[in-house]
Amino acid sequence: MSSIRNKAEISADVSPDPVSGRRRPNPLLTYSSTAAAVFVSSGIFILLAFTRLWPTDLWDHLNYGRLMLETRNLFRTEPLLPLSQGMPMVNIAWLSQISLHVLNDRFGLSALQFITGLCGGLAVLLLSLRASRNSRSVAAALIAAAVFFLANRNELQIIRPQMAAFPLYTLVLWWAFGRSPVTRFWGLMLPAVFALWSNLHGSFAMGLVAMATAPAGRWLDSTIRTRSPFRALCDRTLIRMILLTQLCAAATLLNPWGLAAWSEVLTFSSSPNLQSMFEWDPLSIRGPLGQSAAVVLGLVFVATAITPRRIRAMEFLLLAATAYQAAWAQRMLSWWLAPAALYIAIHFAAAMRHRGGRNRRRRMPRPAFHWTVLSIAGFLLAAQLNPLAGSLRSGQPRSDTESLAAMTPVETVAQLRAMEKLPWGPVFTRAEWAGYLMNRGPAGLRPMVNLHVHAISEEVWNDYIAIHSGNPGWERRLENYNVNLAVLCKNTQGPLIDQMRKSADWEPVWENRLGLIMRRRAPL
Repeated sequence: MSSIRNKAEISADVSPDPVSGRRRPNPLLTYSSTAAAVFVSSGIFILLAFTRLWPTDLWDHLNYGRLMLETRNLFRTEPLLPLSQGMPMVNIAWLSQISLHVLNDRFGLSALQFITGLCGGLAVLLLSLRASRNSRSVAAALIAAAVFFLANRNELQIIRPQMAAFPLYTLVLWWAFGRSPVTRFWGLMLPAVFALWSNLHGSFAMGLVAMATAPAGRWLDSTIRTRSPFRALCDRTLIRMILLTQLCAAATLLNPWGLAAWSEVLTFSSSPNLQSMFEWDPLSIRGPLGQSAAVVLGLVFVATAITPRRIRAMEFLLLAATAYQAAWAQRMLSWWLAPAALYIAIHFAAAMRHRGGRNRRRRMPRPAFHWTVLSIAGFLLAAQLNPLAGSLRSGQPRSDTESLAAMTPVETVAQLRAMEKLPWGPVFTRAEWAGYLMNRGPAGLRPMVNLHVHAISEEVWNDYIAIHSGNPGWERRLENYNVNLAVLCKNTQGPLIDQMRKSADWEPVWENRLGLIMRRRAPL
């Protein structure tokens, strides 16, 4: 009986949580775990805010945002690529794109870096605070932050509309990993979160997966306890959780596309063009992402084996559902790492407290004013040590060379702008460079493709892949699309560059260590 009683003392479902379960006598007092979570998330915010911007689909999103503001129109077909005219496009991320463009136009690239740090820092803060409140442990806050950031740092350093979804997702996990109360606050907050999310990024579906596991897990726990699935369904809290999940699902329809947004989310992965994108490949132990996932999975198994805490069915269901998605596509790994980090932190902290002795388990953390001061200091430190704050203090925006990654073709675009007149027709370039060339290049420059591959016809995308790789027939394909100008990357398009240098139809115009501009000798 003592063993059962000890586990009940540790379980958050039975014992009162002194951090979140009691009303604080003084709002100016806070806990050491809160200060630790604030300092860790502030450090991650500063680190991410100084990360250079990579040439990814960020620039495509900026271009779409600019076009929507200029035309005052939410386009329903691909508007920027001449070779993709008429291709249907459900642009779920329209609000993210407009917001990113406004920030960049008003404050420059440092604002984009600030948003990168803010979204990543908020996600880490919510995860670490949830872990500390569930386990009454500073160590849990540190473990959750370390696991999530170290295993997911590559994804957190790439700014795209998905970044805005991370803090929203962790807010849903905050509710699911708590006692999942259906209070008036959560009844208003969560539907509002999903209404906003469905206009920022298509990953709102993963948030609904997390929402659905909470009532499903409660029903399974009640069924096991009462040995009656029908009796478990009579739980009023369960019914309220189901209704709240349905309300959140209905809230996702508050977007310009309605049900078409759901159709886009469910069919997006079936696009054949995604097969050539490595981030949509299944996880492999040979790659760094697969190796990181394997380490985290090992920690999940260890936490399961050593925990004295009762494992809720919700935790198992959520980990299983998101693990399946992550194994199927690398891009989905982030949605598994967040609940996995929480699970590891909570159960490792429970095991450490249990092994530390009964007296240690009974020790209650006490709030203090100096922890509040340290928390405020952490926020102020983050507010001052970031590129945007530096730009606002100096009154000068950061230059491209300070904010952009080395792979960004800054000098190449400057040369394009210096050309008197661009040859007629679409420009062949890397899909990763296309958005940047359109954003910073001369007016009227239109690439053959960009990174919105789902809005490009399969024929055009396959031809792009063949040309990009320098496969036989590349000259004929370029002729078919009336391409007279090519902007090439020496680091990734070596075979094509070698063949174009040998061709009598093409001549180099300009080059540096990174880029090469080739022009057709006799334009089509």
